[in-house]
Amino acid sequence: AEWVHDHSLAAVCADNLAVEVMDAAGLGSDMPLAFHMLCLRDMGCPLGEMFNLDALAADCSAAGPLDEKTQRMVKLGVAIGRGVEGDIQNLAMQALAEGVTPDEVRHAVLLSVTTAGFPTMIASMQLVEEIISQLTT
Repeated sequence: AEWVHDHSLAAVCADNLAVEVMDAAGLGSDMPLAFHMLCLRDMGCPLGEMFNLDALAADCSAAGPLDEKTQRMVKLGVAIGRGVEGDIQNLAMQALAEGVTPDEVRHAVLLSVTTAGFPTMIASMQLVEEIISQLTT
């Protein structure tokens, strides 16, 4: 909450455990505080949550010329760039389930080397290989 206040954020959009409950030990209290309360009541900072992301995803998918396979590969590339392990594995699994070949997924990961860097590409390839191994054995 202090960081949000110090950086003069206009709004916070999230819905996860970190927003729901905060460890207040650093504030001299053993009672958990809801980030909601700190943002809304104490700072007047709007807190956005409960968005219909399925509808947003469908609208974004339909908004352009990319086919579903290309969209899946773009999303995998974004997840690799962000380094989010669960997203990388989930998107690789979805791509494979939708008919993308293991070699196509590997190629998408390999392409990340020049933008995300070698360590990120290697870590992502290991995550993808785990998924490929699980689905092909």
